[in-house]
Amino acid sequence: MIQPCEASPSTLNGCCRYLTGHGYQARTRGLPPSANIKVTLAFKASALACASAFFPARALSYPDDAWRKAMPYLTVAPMLAVVGVIVELFLLPADIWSMRLMGTNGLACLALIALIGIGPLVIFLALLRHGAPSSPALAGAVCGVFAGAIAATVFLAHCPDDSPLFVAT
Repeated sequence: MIQPCEASPSTLNGCCRYLTGHGYQARTRGLPPSANIKVTLAFKASALACASAFFPARALSYPDDAWRKAMPYLTVAPMLAVVGVIVELFLLPADIWSMRLMGTNGLACLALIALIGIGPLVIFLALLRHGAPSSPALAGAVCGVFAGAIAATVFLAHCPDDSPLFVAT
């Protein structure tokens, strides 16, 4: 019988160091508890985006109409992002909205997320070739959303910009 393994914090930190070149603890060390909550919420939002894009992407790889039932899952992550942005706009003064929107390295962050997402996108599109999607363009678009959500989750391991305004862009 195969026993499930337990992932220790050092194992998770080692995996994060391998995948991103940085440890997860380096992202949260020395931050006040409110910032740690924002980091945790950013990870949860991006992980939710991954999960909500997985089911439609999987359903679209088959030729039946089951994908129509899975499409509402795609609305979960954007609704969470809208709620986060509204809360952030109410809590922050208006003069720092633009700074939070662009972040400290906004263009570099967006470019790196796109570069990180290329690998998963190529893999998902190759997997779609082995399926028989009834709507190939829609299946490719949903796989692009899925790959982007995976890239954002990986990138959030070391990105200092955790404002919902920045994450929503």
